[in-house]
Amino acid sequence: MRMIAFLFGTRPEIIKLYPLIKYCLNNDVKFILVHSNQHYSHNLDTVFFEELKIPNPSYNLNIGSGSHAFQTARILDGLDEVFNHVKIDFLFVHGDTNTTLAGGLFASKKGIKLVHIEAGLRSYDRSMPEEINRIIVDSISDYLFTPTKEAKNILLNEGISSGKILVSGNTIVDAIKLALDNIISKEKLTSIFNLNGPFILLTIHRPSNTVSGDFFIKILNYINDFACKKHFQVIFPIHPRTEKLLSEKEKETFPNISFIEPVGFLEMLALEKYSDLIISDSGGIQEEAYILKKKMLVLRNNTERPEVMESGNINLLPPENLVNIEKIFNKLNFNQQKYSNVLGDGSSAKKIFNFLNSSI
Repeated sequence: MRMIAFLFGTRPEIIKLYPLIKYCLNNDVKFILVHSNQHYSHNLDTVFFEELKIPNPSYNLNIGSGSHAFQTARILDGLDEVFNHVKIDFLFVHGDTNTTLAGGLFASKKGIKLVHIEAGLRSYDRSMPEEINRIIVDSISDYLFTPTKEAKNILLNEGISSGKILVSGNTIVDAIKLALDNIISKEKLTSIFNLNGPFILLTIHRPSNTVSGDFFIKILNYINDFACKKHFQVIFPIHPRTEKLLSEKEKETFPNISFIEPVGFLEMLALEKYSDLIISDSGGIQEEAYILKKKMLVLRNNTERPEVMESGNINLLPPENLVNIEKIFNKLNFNQQKYSNVLGDGSSAKKIFNFLNSSI
């Protein structure tokens, strides 16, 4: 295998590329790590390198927050500078972020082989910036690794050659298998977060749910009332951008919700594993809930991961329909017979590198 670069900029990218980085470390594959810093605080990225024992990035572009155009342009400029000094043969990108888009455009322009991990997902909602990023990067990638057969079929229907595509499974399965033995106990989790009974893990970060402070507060009111009625405590690791929508006084109006700083991967995995319900608008957390067989309400109108709903423990909860939260919650019922482990068996990293080695 020749020189490769992993490009990432957000928590999910770091976590899902972790099994591939670990494979390289264990098999003497030469690589460099390039961090765009699209997420740019200790709790939003650095803690993941420490927990997962990933080497520090070889290059940091220090992009930070900004508009989609600002981030994409700055990353392209930063990559141009980095790769004027370093020659690589493959650029690995993951998913659908602005970092992914910029990396894809850069590799395509520079004649570098582009490897897209988690290709082929579609929500069919082009108002989502991530949907546009996915479509563009898939269309210009040299190698596309899909988490499911359905995702591969989507790519084939879009005219992408089957020889470029492999159903590798989702690397999050690899990551969870590698990490589960290292999470804290339920007793320790209870102590850290002052839990006193059943609890809901809540995350909200999508622009559609946070574009308006009033709408965001309306969502929290429904969830707080539901939690109060069901005697749930709510743990909400809140993104700094989302937290700006709330004053300290407004936080006090939600007595059942504990607002905490973002946590690392291992603590988040523990919160997911020991929770009684997950409510989130995150795509990645849908996968993690599916793997851990947890009940989840997805605060969205649609999902690019419909396969996670087949076993009955995960369902959409459109924010405009929160008045029916209890009714939808009561329908959640895990069905083992419908659980097909559709996201893979935890050997995605090995499959990806075997495919690449056989193709070059």
